[in-house]
Amino acid sequence: MKYKHITFVTEDYGPTESHIYTMEVLDTMTEPDVLKAIKDASSEFLHTKEGRKYLKSTNGCFNYGDALTEIPDWITKKHGFIVHEMNEQETITVDHNTDLVPYDLL
Repeated sequence: MKYKHITFVTEDYGPTESHIYTMEVLDTMTEPDVLKAIKDASSEFLHTKEGRKYLKSTNGCFNYGDALTEIPDWITKKHGFIVHEMNEQETITVDHNTDLVPYDLL
């Protein structure tokens, strides 16, 4: 199976805040496919003992933020995706064409 990387952004309107995740998804998945996969994985997770316990701890609420941080990889992989949370505190920008060959090899 081939995967592609996508950026998934959730917006939290409590204090306005965005959370950025990178996801590996099957390369054939479209945006509606990804959203459906997250919902299906959420349903599967919430039907587990661990998921029911988590749902009880949140008074019956489960949203994208919960899905992307709480569903174990063994479930998400079955639905065609893997989630990686990004830390947006630091960004490093470099020139793509910077030569990295050591001087002793020139």
